Amino acid sequence: MIKVMSQSNSRVSATESGLKKLKASQRTKDGKHLAYERIAELSNMSRSSVNRFLNGKRVFIDIATEITKVLGLELTEIIGEDENTNSPQKIVIEYQTCQTMLEERKRLTLNPLTSKDGITFNYLDMYVPLGLLERRGQGQEKQNGDVSPEQGSSLYKVSTYEVTQKFENEEFFTEVLGKGNSPQSQGRRIAIIGEPGAGKTTQLQKIADWVFQTRDQEAAIWVSLADFQGRTLEEYLLEVWLKEALKVGRVTEAMEDGLVELFDGGKVWLLLDGVDEMGVNNPLYAINSQIRGWIASAHVVLTCRLNVWDAGKNYLDGFDVYKNLNFSEFQRDEFIDKWFVKSPDLGNSLKTELLKSKKERIRDLIKNPLRLSLLCYAWHRRKGELPETKAALYQWFVDAFYQWKDEYFSTNSKQRKKLNKALGKLAKVSIDQPCSRFRITQSQLVQVLGEIDKPSCKLAIDIGWLNQVSTWT
Repeated sequence: MIKVMSQSNSRVSATESGLKKLKASQRTKDGKHLAYERIAELSNMSRSSVNRFLNGKRVFIDIATEITKVLGLELTEIIGEDENTNSPQKIVIEYQTCQTMLEERKRLTLNPLTSKDGITFNYLDMYVPLGLLERRGQGQEKQNGDVSPEQGSSLYKVSTYEVTQKFENEEFFTEVLGKGNSPQSQGRRIAIIGEPGAGKTTQLQKIADWVFQTRDQEAAIWVSLADFQGRTLEEYLLEVWLKEALKVGRVTEAMEDGLVELFDGGKVWLLLDGVDEMGVNNPLYAINSQIRGWIASAHVVLTCRLNVWDAGKNYLDGFDVYKNLNFSEFQRDEFIDKWFVKSPDLGNSLKTELLKSKKERIRDLIKNPLRLSLLCYAWHRRKGELPETKAALYQWFVDAFYQWKDEYFSTNSKQRKKLNKALGKLAKVSIDQPCSRFRITQSQLVQVLGEIDKPSCKLAIDIGWLNQVSTWT
């Protein structure tokens, strides 16, 4: 639903002579060229806005003012005399439009798996505990010595942070999001990190529902960062999200103005899913440089794999960081009960099987929501019979994992067989080493899969088969 209103924040563009002055002003005193990124940083505007204005496109007058100020110019030198008198109509984006858009784009983590077998499981009913992380004060610390396979999940502790507070059930929503009780941002900048399958996307979906159910006249806008395809955040919102939300063939200035107006009111929750899936060399720097200008007025909640968040310099240090924690035994059993709500005997038999001796590795493995889901899925498919061998059980996991990831990183049978063979060889190399057999060094990885940016290695990392848990050695 859209409404038409008058717009007070008009747009302006540079005249031909103004563009020449702008270009000349990009040269510093020592003759160097002032890059768009630097102008964006100094003006606290997005690179997209800088690019538009310096190439003669129309931008909001406050944006133009800040850019010209950085270049040591007056706005009146750059624009025509009648530019700032324009008062075009503006489209008001209704909150219901954002909600409809969210419902259309909502992707529950394992729907492709469960829907094919008639399993009814609502992941939004699942609560994954969260822990507030704070920096230890020193640089990244390495893991000490070997870690047994039965305690493999301990490798996913974030080396430069420690958990200072845990949140159960609805505490995170009421205290952090509702009351703004967070150390750095008062609930306005939140990062949710965790290993693959830890429930980050599900947590973000629950936040979206919480916004529409509890926050009066506030809206949630969902952005899957893997969909950027080379665009910036501003370009994606104005060119892709807005077009799809309003179901139009062409986005007008009035429509763009309406979205900016929605953000300016400070009642937008911008939910950015998958910073690690942006496809750029430094995703944390990239997203930080794009939360500027009118976008910065929003509450921002993002998700990111912990190895990307914890890899070197973090450009999002103004964010409060929360990690998805492992399931406790009680939460594991509660999850199983909900999965098998229509077949409680199957659920009870699985819980009994997990309590048997020599199941320590599996119990540690399924502290992660995705792997627990895969185990429940396999148990349901086999009608209460786990595969006779561990190899067969893991083959279930492999097939299900590829199927789950296929939406984001599509692979064919030939690619999977080649990658599986290489990963098997890599595992053997790691197992055969005299110490730290549960971790793989960079040299071992390069030896088997090639350099990090080579297709096979990149695919293994993108899919989630390989995850960095400390600095490369």
